[in-house]
Amino acid sequence: MLIDFSKYKFEVLIVTAIFLVILVPYLLIATSLFGYVTSETKLKEIETITQQLTPLVIGLLCALLVYHSIKKNKENKQS
Repeated sequence: MLIDFSKYKFEVLIVTAIFLVILVPYLLIATSLFGYVTSETKLKEIETITQQLTPLVIGLLCALLVYHSIKKNKENKQS
């Protein structure tokens, strides 16, 4: 019993984007792999931006996911 993900492309993309929004900033902070964090002030700037924008972006993505699901459900009921 496998799930056919071809019907849920949009939902899978949104959930993947949510996970990326959660993980990428912390990977940037935790590692100096990209060479972007060169000083403590830059680290504090990234941390502040991450703390302020992450919940906002995740909230918007979740709202988009809910809106799309409601829209899809209405279309399925009309069919």
